[in-house]
Amino acid sequence: MKILLGCMLLASGLAMANSHDEAHKPKSFTASGKKIVFVNYKEVTYQITYDINRGRAHALADMNFTATEAGYPVFDSMVRPTSIALNGKAVREMEVKAPQGETQMRIPSEQVAVGDHKLTVEVPLGSKNYGGGGVPAQFGGGGVRSAFWNSDIDNRGLLERYLPTNFEFDRIKMKFIVNLVGAKVPHSIFTNGTQKEISPNVYEIEFPNYFTSSSIYFHITPTAGVKTLNFDINSKFGNKIPTTVYTLNSANADAELAQFKTATTRIINELENDYGKYPHPNLVIYAQSPNGGGGMEYAGAAVTSIGALGHELIHSFFGRGVMPANGNAGWIDEAIATWRDRGYPNFPVLDFQTRMGNQSYYTRWTNVNAYDYGSRFIGHMNYKLGDIKPFLADLLANDKFKPLFTEEFMAKMEAFYGKSFSGEFKQYIMHTHDVIPNQRRGRFKEGESVNPIHAPISEKRLIEML
Repeated sequence: MKILLGCMLLASGLAMANSHDEAHKPKSFTASGKKIVFVNYKEVTYQITYDINRGRAHALADMNFTATEAGYPVFDSMVRPTSIALNGKAVREMEVKAPQGETQMRIPSEQVAVGDHKLTVEVPLGSKNYGGGGVPAQFGGGGVRSAFWNSDIDNRGLLERYLPTNFEFDRIKMKFIVNLVGAKVPHSIFTNGTQKEISPNVYEIEFPNYFTSSSIYFHITPTAGVKTLNFDINSKFGNKIPTTVYTLNSANADAELAQFKTATTRIINELENDYGKYPHPNLVIYAQSPNGGGGMEYAGAAVTSIGALGHELIHSFFGRGVMPANGNAGWIDEAIATWRDRGYPNFPVLDFQTRMGNQSYYTRWTNVNAYDYGSRFIGHMNYKLGDIKPFLADLLANDKFKPLFTEEFMAKMEAFYGKSFSGEFKQYIMHTHDVIPNQRRGRFKEGESVNPIHAPISEKRLIEML
């Protein structure tokens, strides 16, 4: 009876997850006379092969999805696939633009009926056309260095930079099968998934089923090139958080890792005090040196300098805990993180208007005004409400790992405090256009890579980090 009840609860939970994703699915549209439809990918397995002897790499994605309306199903890959099959039949693919040209996506050359289907897509991992993400595979010395680096301020800057996937709204059960052909040296894999070696130089990595295209952290490199420190952080909630901090091997590596251990423990303790239990099963940090520079967040993982560590760690609570459903919601977590970086200031009066939460419908990147003006908005609401942290903690407790629209963020805030905030959101977040005060005009232009806490990581540095 207990087993049956558990199965019923699991099925109910999965149904609720699927319906939640369905509610955030972008609208279908017509392009080149075709009805373009967004679908839910239920399970995707990526077979990633690094042929070290030949210096080549490719990935084969088996993508099982459900279509709730007939049409040409959307997937995306910035790199053009070398082959594609729909339900076992070889087909062609084409790239289409959203109605206002704000982004691109791919579709197969044949449409599907309502129901379950399978898409199989192969892509190379050696192209230089990765939109500033660096070439994802470097070979030499009998090994390979490879990673899938994200950027949420770039169009098509998430997993689609490297592998076929869906838009950010969709939570997908994903698995990697990583095959190192011809490896002559030991390798280490750093990931926020659960990994095991299933045969010599073949690894299986399973990711939580609530992961989206912004969640996955994956970095493989020869073991001799890195220094690693493993430790547990004692959570205030009684559990231990298994933590891995690693960095490129150098004379200062041990000292840097010790510095990161101390800072990481302190920051996680702070964030749990403010917002509740750390939401992920473990934590992986790629420590960058020197102290300056940028960073990027993943679900329970980060690439970061010591100066940006707090910014990236709070993203495991907001951004990769409470997750944006689209580009128009990306401002929320950057605003919260930057507000913390600045010491949680109050802003009694605001003197701007932005459309960071009201961009074109299919926008997939975070408006960079989120860092400065978004954080000012959160500080303004904190001033008006007395303390906004209890609401943010409640949001994490009740909505972690669920896609979130800006409109839902506002509605949840209104429900929590029992008052309307539509005027504030319309004025400062969801205006029809940006109005920035003259003394700062041009300082934060839309599309400019701006963060007052740290700069983004350069393409040159991303390649060096492999």
